[in-house]
Amino acid sequence: SFHKSRINVLLFENSLLYSASYDKKINVWDNEHDKLLRIFDENFGKIVDIDKKKNSLLVSTDEGCVKFWDIRFKKSIDEVNTGFNLKSAKFLCDGNFFAAGGSSSFLYLWDFRKIEKKNPFLKIFVGNNSEINSFCVSKFDSFIFYLDIFGNLYKWCKKK
Repeated sequence: SFHKSRINVLLFENSLLYSASYDKKINVWDNEHDKLLRIFDENFGKIVDIDKKKNSLLVSTDEGCVKFWDIRFKKSIDEVNTGFNLKSAKFLCDGNFFAAGGSSSFLYLWDFRKIEKKNPFLKIFVGNNSEINSFCVSKFDSFIFYLDIFGNLYKWCKKK
């Protein structure tokens, strides 16, 4: 696997497989040729989730850091310290927002255009009082499906 610790997350897109681990690295694999293409090793921290939008990777760590990585230039664009332990972070469809969740019963929506401001996020209570373990966003951001630490599945619907 070329990782020094267990793989925590996989992401498959356009015949490329991205793997990430607590070894603080992201490996990019060519699925068609079963070949390791590159390793991003910018000491990300203990990676718990990754997401991709166009040429950007969203890398979240259990320490609460979300890094934005430009794949073309192999460098960090920006980072946000959320202030809580993360389990997951995902881009929303338009690419201007991402959602983050973890050691609370809240999902936080962050606006990339307001990251420098004092309160750049919107906090959403998702309905139960346990930690969010994992979540995914529907194609058009209408729903967020999430699992709590007990394996219960929930759905949050965007209000119109």
